[in-house]
Amino acid sequence: MGNWTNRIMQNKRAFWLLISAELAVLICLAAVIGMSRSEQIEAALSDWESVYIAYNDGWYIDESIITSFCNGENIVQEGAETGIIYGPYIAVERGNYSIRIAYDCDSSQSCLIHAVSDDGYETVKTAILPPDQKEITESIALQKDIDSLQIIPIYNGQGALKISGIQIKGHIS
Repeated sequence: MGNWTNRIMQNKRAFWLLISAELAVLICLAAVIGMSRSEQIEAALSDWESVYIAYNDGWYIDESIITSFCNGENIVQEGAETGIIYGPYIAVERGNYSIRIAYDCDSSQSCLIHAVSDDGYETVKTAILPPDQKEITESIALQKDIDSLQIIPIYNGQGALKISGIQIKGHIS
C-alpha cells in the first residue's frame, strides 16, 4: 500500500510540474505577441503632392492631361514613365507593412515604394498595377526606422490611371 501511495504522489508532482511548465510557455508567448502591434497609418491621399494633376476624389491622369500640361507635348515619351503623385513622406518604425493601393487603369502601370533614412534612398519594392484588377496589396519589411516612406504611382503615358486610395498598415515589433 505504501508503494502505491508513493507512485500517486510522484504522478501528482509530475502532473503539477508539467502544468507549471505549460503555463510558463503560454506566458512567454503572450508576452512576445503583446510586443507586436498592428496599426493603420494615417496618410490622407488628398494631402499627397503632384506636379501634373489636382486631387479630385482621387488622383486621375491620362494622355490629354499630360499633353495639355506640357504645351501640347507628351512629356512621357514611349518607354519612359513619370511619377504622378508623391507621398506620404512619413517616418515609420522598422517592421512589416502592408500597402493597399486602390486604382483603375487602362494599361499596366507601376508604383515605387521608397525608404529614405540616414543611410540614403532605397527602392524597397516596385509594384505592378495590372488593368484587370482594382487594387493590389504589397508587403514590405523594413529592417530599420525610416525617416520618410514614399509611395509613388508611376504613369507610363498610355491610357488613364486613377489612384483612389492608398492605405498603409504596420505590423511593428
